[in-house]
Amino acid sequence: MQFLDGFTLIKIMPILFLVGYGLTQADLAAFQIAPEQWQIANLGASLSSAALLTLYAFIGFETVVVTSGETKKPETNLPLALTYTVIATSIFYCLVQLAYVGVMQGKTVNDAPLIAFARELAGQPAAIMIALAAIFSVAANVLANMISTSRLSFAMAEEGAIPSWFAHLNKRFATPDHSILFLGILAGILSLTGGFVWLAVVSVLSRMAVYLICVAALVKLRQRADWPSATSFTKQTVQKALPWLAFIIITAVIVQSSWQAWLMLVAEIVVGLGLFWWRQTISR
Repeated sequence: MQFLDGFTLIKIMPILFLVGYGLTQADLAAFQIAPEQWQIANLGASLSSAALLTLYAFIGFETVVVTSGETKKPETNLPLALTYTVIATSIFYCLVQLAYVGVMQGKTVNDAPLIAFARELAGQPAAIMIALAAIFSVAANVLANMISTSRLSFAMAEEGAIPSWFAHLNKRFATPDHSILFLGILAGILSLTGGFVWLAVVSVLSRMAVYLICVAALVKLRQRADWPSATSFTKQTVQKALPWLAFIIITAVIVQSSWQAWLMLVAEIVVGLGLFWWRQTISR
């Protein structure tokens, strides 16, 4: 975990520098929006095309609950961590966008916009710095997934949902080495066979399907007699309204997904059902 924290600091410090320096150099005229851009049709088209990629920047926060069994006071610390992470990430992304728009002033960048932003702001050394930060960012992302997702497949194997092979523990480090190996190979194959945008869209659709199931489960759980009820009318209203609001947002995102993303989701479901069948019929 300390290694992961170090990677996080390395990747975020250069971006914080660019944001801070960029906002001081930003041209306020770049933030003016033309009247035609406020039209509902244009605004809706822009939002729909960017929604999936924007959500990709936020998904993954839920993986913190995978390691709840190894977390101190998870019942209080995890909700706070989830809330503060989403808020802080939203503010951070907004500041990055403001600095970028203010410095680039509408210049078209087809690839690596942050590197172009750094080069425009502080020259080639800054561009190299952001490129290195991107490498560390990818490494930190992969490392975080190795820690969290491997625990998920390990737990599923222990519960009998997938073959017991995934529940194997390394004798020296007591880590789910088979799950880590499988995840690493799968991630490598997907990275080599698909572009970033395609992988992002596929990842978002898969997560949205899981989120939708979780929202439905929450509505069902709140119907239980032992579920703690809110003490005020306002809290009761919020508790009842939020799941439906989440359902509407998730459904809207799912509808925008491409057929390729749906095809990949179906393939993932087929593989999951195959692993479940293998566990129930062969790997007992």
